[in-house]
Amino acid sequence: MCRRNSSSAPSASAPYDGDLIAKQKFDFRLQFDLGGDPVDVSCIGMVVKMTEEAGLVARYQSPQPFYERKLIEYMKALKGL
Repeated sequence: MCRRNSSSAPSASAPYDGDLIAKQKFDFRLQFDLGGDPVDVSCIGMVVKMTEEAGLVARYQSPQPFYERKLIEYMKALKGL
């Protein structure tokens, strides 16, 4: 999920086994269907650190406000709110 100034790490049972390095920027897309309409959200992140204990820790920038609202609507629909 894209959130401003938040970090995320994989579970301890699945250590990171990819090719990203500390301070590397990366982009990714979240694609989902919201009420029959396809939504494609472009996101940007940066690797903060990688450790044996935490795995990959990254910081994500929020998407544009329109897409952030769509993502919030999607998460609410998943939770049944």
